Amino acid sequence: MLKICYTGQYHFRALLTTGEFKHEKLRNIQSFYGKALVDTYNYEKKIHCTGLFIDNKLSSYSKFFKTMKYDMSYDYVYLNQNLDDIYECFQRPKTEHSDVALQGMENLYAYDFLYLKNIYDGMTNTDFSGSVRSKYVNTWHMFTLKYGQLLNVLQRNNFNPESIIDIDWSESLSRIDSGLGFHG
Repeated sequence: MLKICYTGQYHFRALLTTGEFKHEKLRNIQSFYGKALVDTYNYEKKIHCTGLFIDNKLSSYSKFFKTMKYDMSYDYVYLNQNLDDIYECFQRPKTEHSDVALQGMENLYAYDFLYLKNIYDGMTNTDFSGSVRSKYVNTWHMFTLKYGQLLNVLQRNNFNPESIIDIDWSESLSRIDSGLGFHG
């Protein structure tokens, strides 16, 4: 059984918008102000989810990252671009899964599996307050909307990546715990 141990991931929430914003360097401090800054500061408190959110007026400019409507003002940005590749591989016959190893992507994909496991662990961790857990629940929901079948299989198989892509993940997962990163 494979085990993902690394817990050094940080989850964040950020809003991306456009509008008035000013920055001044004063004598002893830097000053940031403007309507865009105030609006995002106030709106951020309403979002009970982790990740990057983009003003829906700007979503059409997101050429590399997929987005999905979150609410009337913001869209959720899927920063884990590799999940599309993982999902595509997951839907292919298992005989084609060795292509992942041949392309050397398994070290990078291991971090995406870890990220999903951390979200799941956050939403089920009873040591966290209800408001913290709800942020993870809502993040899990956003990923379920896009990758539902993949998440169901991972969850049923205790987040063993072999249940998604049938290759040996031992070295890739050990690299995470060692701190070597995903580069060979």
